[in-house]
Amino acid sequence: MIVKTEFQKTIGLIAIGLGLSMFCFSCATAPSRPEEGARGPRVEGSEVQKETPPPTPEPAPAPPLKTQTAPEKPTPAVQEPPPPPVKVTKPQPVFYMHTVKHGGETLSIIALWYTGNHGNWKEIAQANPDMKPNRIFPGNEILIPEGLLKTRDPLPKEFVDRINSKANKERGKPKAQTVQPQQEEPKLFGPKKTTPR
Repeated sequence: MIVKTEFQKTIGLIAIGLGLSMFCFSCATAPSRPEEGARGPRVEGSEVQKETPPPTPEPAPAPPLKTQTAPEKPTPAVQEPPPPPVKVTKPQPVFYMHTVKHGGETLSIIALWYTGNHGNWKEIAQANPDMKPNRIFPGNEILIPEGLLKTRDPLPKEFVDRINSKANKERGKPKAQTVQPQQEEPKLFGPKKTTPR
């Protein structure tokens, strides 16, 4: 005994259905023929036209076959090269140049005169990296940043002497000694003496 699979059964049913439908379709479209013995009345003077069968319907056009075409690759967009980077130039710092003329000038005295604050000597030292702050001699040129300037008048000798004399007086003063209060001598303690009774 041969067992048919579901697939074979389905194919068979489809084939039978197609055969029946084709038979029914051909019967429906076949022209009917009149019987030979039965003729209609004849009318004179008019031409008898033969009956023409109705036109057979044309089969519906088959749907176009779909062909797979390779997907078109999108054309790459033309990219313009990026613009060259803009060079940002920092503004160059502007300096005032002081030439040391007097003995005893220090960076803190120069900073005090030109900027109004002796603490600005650090910024002046940074503006002059080749100079040693504790070694300033007449003839040295010192750059002072414009942003710190309060005056452009040249540094007078009297100002240098006055600052140095104040510094010398402060160095000459004896340092105030803090007097510590005298402490009492600590009491000694030890074993207690007992007296006999």
